[in-house]
Amino acid sequence: MDFFNLGERKVSFIETPGHTPGSICLFDEKSKYFFVGDMACEEGVLLGFDYSTSVAEYRESILKMQQFYKEYEGKAIIPSHHQMPAKSDIFERYISLCNDILSGKLTGKYEDQGLCDGKVVKGYKLQMVYRKIK
Repeated sequence: MDFFNLGERKVSFIETPGHTPGSICLFDEKSKYFFVGDMACEEGVLLGFDYSTSVAEYRESILKMQQFYKEYEGKAIIPSHHQMPAKSDIFERYISLCNDILSGKLTGKYEDQGLCDGKVVKGYKLQMVYRKIK
């Protein structure tokens, strides 16, 4: 695991491609806060940019984040937007949403949302905008 040593604080980071291929999440080992950026926000995630990864790749990152959070006994999930902290079941809900898209149970409808465009799907109190499934 890679980390930054900030004197009194050690901040670990993991690579989590999804929203962007270079996405990372930070874990403050002192507070046990897991900073997930744009990867797991309560209102949804945008995978609708030219450079965003597929739903399948995003799902792998969410699984990695969930495992990391459990293994290091995280106390709070802090996204970049919306509700902070995120609800403790956010990883499970994103995994379920990805599974439903990958299995064909849910199919998004194309929308141009201004900031990005792609298929929009809603479920598990989340929204995902995506372009690529696999």
